[in-house]
Formats: sequence, C-alpha cells, structure tokens
Amino acid sequence: MWSDNDSNDGISLQDQLLPVHRQEQKEERKISTKMILSLAGLLFLVALIILGLVFWSLKRADLPSINMQVLPVIILSIDGFRYSYLTEYASQAPNLLSIANSGFMAPLQPVFPSKTFPNHFSIATGLYPESHGIVSNTFYDPQFNETFAVRNAQQQTQSKWWGGEPFWITARKNNLNSAVHFWPGSEAAYGNLRPTYWSTYNQSSPNNDRVDQVLAWLSLPKESRPWLTAFYFDNVDTAGHQTGPDSTSVAEQIKKADDAFGRLLDGLKERGLRDQMNIIVVSDHGMTGISPQRVVMIDRYIDMAQVRVVDWSPVCAIIPTDETKTDELIANLSKAPHVRAYRKDQIPAPYLYENNRRITPIIIVADEGWTISSSQSFQPSYATGGAHGYDNRLPSMTAMMIGSGPAFKSGYNSSVIENVHVYSLLTALLDMKPAMTNGTEAAIDHLLLD
Repeated sequence: MWSDNDSNDGISLQDQLLPVHRQEQKEERKISTKMILSLAGLLFLVALIILGLVFWSLKRADLPSINMQVLPVIILSIDGFRYSYLTEYASQAPNLLSIANSGFMAPLQPVFPSKTFPNHFSIATGLYPESHGIVSNTFYDPQFNETFAVRNAQQQTQSKWWGGEPFWITARKNNLNSAVHFWPGSEAAYGNLRPTYWSTYNQSSPNNDRVDQVLAWLSLPKESRPWLTAFYFDNVDTAGHQTGPDSTSVAEQIKKADDAFGRLLDGLKERGLRDQMNIIVVSDHGMTGISPQRVVMIDRYIDMAQVRVVDWSPVCAIIPTDETKTDELIANLSKAPHVRAYRKDQIPAPYLYENNRRITPIIIVADEGWTISSSQSFQPSYATGGAHGYDNRLPSMTAMMIGSGPAFKSGYNSSVIENVHVYSLLTALLDMKPAMTNGTEAAIDHLLLD
C-alpha cells in the first residue's frame, strides 16, 4: 500500500522517457519532416499509454488491498469477551454472530500480560507493551518516580504515559475525522492532536447510551462525520471477574452487550449507513476461573521487607529493595509451586516483555487459574470469580475479532491473529499512511476481498 517508493524515487515518467526521445531525434535527422511528425506523434501516443498505465498502477499501490471504495469504519471493543464465548453463548449473541457469519471471525491473541490497558493500547497502536509503555494496568515508572493505575482519572489525560500513535491520531494525520467513546489512551493528547470527538470515561454509562453517542456522531453532516469511530463495552468483563466465565451472569451480560450492538446495527440501517460501513468487533483478552483454594503466598518464600510489590496477580511485578539480592529472591521464589519467577532480562522471548524501564527487575507469572498474594494481605474475595493477565498464549486468554462490510470476505474463519495487527487492518481499510508499528498488513490481508 503506502511505501517510500510510491513516487519512483522522485523521478517522473516524463524524466525517464525524454532522454530516449531526444536520442532518437539525433539519430533520425535525415528523416523527412512528415516522418518526424509521424514518429513524434506515435511516441507521444505511446508515452500517454505508458503514463496512464503507470499512474493506474501507482494509484492501485496507494489503495488498500481491498481494491474498492474506501468506507468509514466502526470498531467496538467488548472487554473480557473470550473467543470461546462465541460458541458457548451463541444463543445470547445473535447480532454478533450475524456479523461473524456475514463477514469473518478470528481468534485474537492478546499481548502479554493479558490485561485490559496493555491490550487495548496494543490494538490502538500496533505496538507491544514494551514499545508503547503501558506494560500493565498498574506499573511504576522509575524516571517519573510515579505509579500508574487504571483508576487514576488524571493519569488517563497525561500524555507522558502513552507512547506510540493510536489509530485515532493516525486518522487525524491523514485528514480524517475520528471519534472515540471510551478507549484507554483516548483522553490524552499526542503532540497537539486528539480525536476529533472524544469522551471522558464513565463506567456507569449504559451500553445503549454509548451506542446512541456513536449514532449521534454518525448523524452529523457528512463533512463532519467521523471516518473512524471506536467505542467500548465493559459489562462482560465485570461479570467475568465477579462470577467467573462459566456463569449465568456472564451469559446475561453477553446478551445485554449483544442487544446494544443490535441497537447500533438498527440505527445504522435507519440512517442508510449499514451497507456503507466496515464494522469490526474486538476484545482485549479472555477469562479463566479462579478459587481461594488456588493461591500462592509468596511471603512463605521471601522476606517481604526486601521487596516492593508494584502489581500483584496473576503477573506479580517486584522491585528488590537491594538489587544485589535479585538472584537470591528469584531462587527462593522458584521454590513456590504454580508460579514462575524471572529476572527482567530472562523473561521468555515469546512474551516480548523486557525492553522498557517500567518492567520491574523481577516478574512472577502464575499458572492458569492461580492467584499470587501474601498471607497478611489475602482475602478470599481476591481469588473468587474470574481473572485474566496470564500467559497470553493460553486458549482461555484468547480474545476475538469479527468483522463485516463491503471490504471483508463472507463466512470466513481465520486462524489466530495477534492483536498488534488490528492497527494495520484499520489503516488499510481507510487508506491511511501508518505510523511505525510491530504489526503488518500482510497478517490481515487474508480477511479482505481480493
């Protein structure tokens, strides 16, 4: 699509042809005037044909691989919607499945750790957490000497935390209006840019109200409407945490999310926009059940006075009070069952989780379904219901992506896609020049019509 070579290295077609034309004139000086004019006319005609073909080729190279008219895009994130929910709770999700059946469905692999903020911002930027800096829901920055926490509303607006370029800013840089109704990172400025339209997060806002805000933006005069609209539901994740993934509460909340999504589809149809949009639904991670009977108390293996715990479970982030004790602490933590303790520079390569100052010197990763705590701070409620954040390659942590619209194949089931490639999908659909990312358009081309 877009590349640094779209302009033939700065040499125009005329610049390439004229020297040849001049050389032919020198060699044919004895030809009659009539023949010269005929030859010149023929060459001019050939040049026009070649120019047209090259121009057509270059324009095709600039277009997204979908090879069709660029249309507005809506992307919805349903927090905590495990990929398997699409089949396990199929009867509760008819509207979502209608999109999957008329378009595509794909398991979406989250980044590590499989938590909300790192994954939403990886979807937004196409970067791994070590690159965009949102390395967990809670983390410490030694340069700022400050701890970031998802519940700190002021930090959501502070640009210093958020690295990379989210898709709503890429849209603005490509002269397209963008709108975001709740998405981690959307309340901060990037340089002097923000989304064209955006909202301050309000967890108590019902899903129907969120849909109505999106429809209000899409009802603006055509020149003011967003080309890229993103919004977010959190109710499925909340239910999963409270009662676990295999619960009637999760089923009920999936039905509510699906009903609200149906409200969006109906609203688009009423406005004559349903077939003029490419619609994508993603989630950030899955969910697994936890229990008070599956808890590792790390204070049984190390002296808690020797460490500062930045984040607890299921990925425990630890800063030793004495760096020289790091290896000793890891050796003792390695004696604990159902967890794995790593030095920062020895974290498994597949996690892609090392090269950032916000990643602590010691990381402990719990086995699926286990909780990390301490004897003094543990309460049974901490290990009741469901959790996520575990190894991002686990089936229970797998998220989902579905999509439908004129750009997409119909009835297509994809293999697993890493969520860092979603950014590339959005830039392809909207013919936007992308920022530097860890994702590639090649990883999502198979979702699109040839």
